[in-house]
Amino acid sequence: MRRRLIAPIALFCLLGSGAALAVNGTPTGPLDALSQRNKPAAKAKARAMSPTDVEIALKALVSEKAELESETSEIASTLTAAEARVNARGRTYYKQLRAGMLPVGGGFDELVDHAARVERNHLSIRRDLELCKQLRKRRDEIELRLVAIDADRAPLEAQKKAWDSAKAYLRQADERRAAFDRAFG
Repeated sequence: MRRRLIAPIALFCLLGSGAALAVNGTPTGPLDALSQRNKPAAKAKARAMSPTDVEIALKALVSEKAELESETSEIASTLTAAEARVNARGRTYYKQLRAGMLPVGGGFDELVDHAARVERNHLSIRRDLELCKQLRKRRDEIELRLVAIDADRAPLEAQKKAWDSAKAYLRQADERRAAFDRAFG
């Protein structure tokens, strides 16, 4: 009998001493006000979220992470193909430059055609190199965003876990109270 009353009384004392959670972003006790001052705005914002808001935010982060990961895989395949084209065109370009003045033997038209092919190949290589540069930049941006998503998810998951454990504790307290009322009521 005495043990059953200690947990709810301890919880009441703990909540009454200023360790209560914030509601709508306003501190409810001195400890909460101190923690609000020392945390970044994102964590303070996460602290003031309702359980449904936390669920929605977590789902949004999970879906964004999935989209970014699929985009990363697309970028990887596109980058691999572009790098292969750069290598193939680079070899061709090298061979064309190595030919030097040999096309002069075929006449002026052959020399002009050769110069046009060399220039087209050179422009294609530059285009592919620029594409590779853009893809690598986008991949790096995505990697940074994925790290940020993981950092944003951690406090939200911790808050969700705290909400769930608080709900479970309150449910158990209600069950104990109902059992007490049935036994002595």
